[in-house]
Amino acid sequence: HVLLDPSCSSSGMSLDPITEPAALAELASNQRALLLHAMAFPGVTAIVYSTCSVNEAENEMVVAAVLQAQADAPPERRFRLVPALPAWHRRGHRCAAISGAARREEVAACCVRTLYPDDGTIGFFVARFEREAAAPPPPSRSARLAARRAELERSAASPATTAPPCSAPSAARREKSRSRSSFRR
Repeated sequence: HVLLDPSCSSSGMSLDPITEPAALAELASNQRALLLHAMAFPGVTAIVYSTCSVNEAENEMVVAAVLQAQADAPPERRFRLVPALPAWHRRGHRCAAISGAARREEVAACCVRTLYPDDGTIGFFVARFEREAAAPPPPSRSARLAARRAELERSAASPATTAPPCSAPSAARREKSRSRSSFRR
C-alpha cells in the first residue's frame, strides 16, 4: 500500500496558500505524475492520495485525469477509484470540468473533503485507488515451510555429486607458484 501526500498549494491550512494559476497547474501536473508513478509498481495494490488543498485542480481534477490516463492499461496495471472513508459525511465536488457525468459522479462519491472550521479540522482531500487485478497474496508461512521441506526432501533423495575440494591446488597453479617463488630468490 502507498500513502501519497504530495506537495500542494496548502489552501486547506495556510493563511498564504499558492494561488497563481501557473503554479497550481505545475503542482497538479506533478501530483498526476506521482500518482501514475506509484501505480507503476507491480506490488502496489492500494494507493491513498491526500492533499491539504481545497482546490479542485489538485484534487478531483487530478483523480479524474489519472483515471483517464490509465484507462487503456491492461487490468493488472489499472487502478479503480473506491470510496475513501465511506462513513465521512462530506464527499468530493462534482466538477463541471470533468468530462462525462458518470465519471463526475464517481469522483464526487468516492472522494472525501473536509472544510475548516465546519469539520473541526483543516481542509483536506482524500481519494483511494485499488488495483483492478490485484496480485495474489503471498504464500502463508506454513505454505513456505512446506515448500522448503519438500525441496529439502527432493535434494536428499537425489544422488549426491562429488566435486573436487576447492582447496586442492591444480597442477598449473602449483607450477605458477613455484616459478614465482624461484623468481623472488
